[in-house]
Amino acid sequence: MENGSGGGHPSSILHPPSSSRPDGQIFAIYLMGYAVFRSLAEYFRGDYPTDHVHAGLTSAQVVSLPMFAAGLALMFILSRRAPKNEDGK
Repeated sequence: MENGSGGGHPSSILHPPSSSRPDGQIFAIYLMGYAVFRSLAEYFRGDYPTDHVHAGLTSAQVVSLPMFAAGLALMFILSRRAPKNEDGK
């Protein structure tokens, strides 16, 4: 059983403890997650016209690549910043 520190359940990402994640980290996770799930949905969708496919990727998958990279870069930047104290300083 979890001690309330916000770890085990997937919904804990929506309501993390105040000091466990740097500001912006949930947005970075959202960017990366959206890119992955959108790419998977496009892969299984199968109704894209062939003239809209570039190098085997649909337009949505092409847009998902820089979106994932932006989320990854944001996670890296946020991890290098100094963590805030409980009082926000």
